[in-house]
Amino acid sequence: ASCDGVTAAASRDGVAGVTTMGQVDGIRTEMQRIARTSLAYRHSYLVRFVRARIERRRLSDRYLARIRASYLGPQADRGEWFRARTELLWMKRESARLGAEFALVVFPMLYELGDDYPLEGVCDAIEGFAREHEIPVFSLLPAYRGRHAPDLWISAWDQHPNPEGHRIAAEALTPFVVSRIRE
Repeated sequence: ASCDGVTAAASRDGVAGVTTMGQVDGIRTEMQRIARTSLAYRHSYLVRFVRARIERRRLSDRYLARIRASYLGPQADRGEWFRARTELLWMKRESARLGAEFALVVFPMLYELGDDYPLEGVCDAIEGFAREHEIPVFSLLPAYRGRHAPDLWISAWDQHPNPEGHRIAAEALTPFVVSRIRE
């Protein structure tokens, strides 16, 4: 998203082919196969509950691993991030041509926001890229750290920030944006 020369980069922006729905569809297909072949799964709420929790964890682990690989993994996995970097540099040049400043805001994925945030390396890579190319950068990760991520989601099915999540971002970003305007 862009607002007056400040662009926000979400952790998923540099990742090709990673959609939650695509991965959920694969798990749904597997669960349907299990339902057809497992008597215990069909008739036991406890078995279904435990299996669903295991599958949610597997989905999260695969999703996070794919995001990390897209920024930090082998070059073959980082193609989308390289394309995104090219676009960011183009936006910086185009902004300068138009007499505007270009700045980057790193918006972390609202998931497990504790001290061991699973995508911290991704946020660091985006920030490092910005600094390397003299792009003013601000990470929202510190503003979200320690918060209970589901409390900041629109819904259990949509992890985009709700009004509280946006309020936190706005309060954290205000000094950065004001300082960019003054400069």
